Amino acid sequence: MRTRYFGSNKKQVVDQKIRLKSSPSGLVFLGYNPVYAGTSTRHPTYAADNFLFAIEDDGSFTAFTCDDRRQCSPVDVEEMISQS
Repeated sequence: MRTRYFGSNKKQVVDQKIRLKSSPSGLVFLGYNPVYAGTSTRHPTYAADNFLFAIEDDGSFTAFTCDDRRQCSPVDVEEMISQS
């Protein structure tokens, strides 16, 4: 999974492996092995992300992340369609 974030006052990009798990609250994507985007070089400071995607009782959609340092925040989700 490719993740864009802001660091050092500019956009940064990291790639990380993801495991999919199910929970009573929704689907959980557990991140691990963050690397510089497009490489296999481990990123020395990026904490892997753990995303929760849930459908609320009213049908609305909720997504947020808590990284491996337990810093949590809401996220924007964008659909990507492959052009293969």
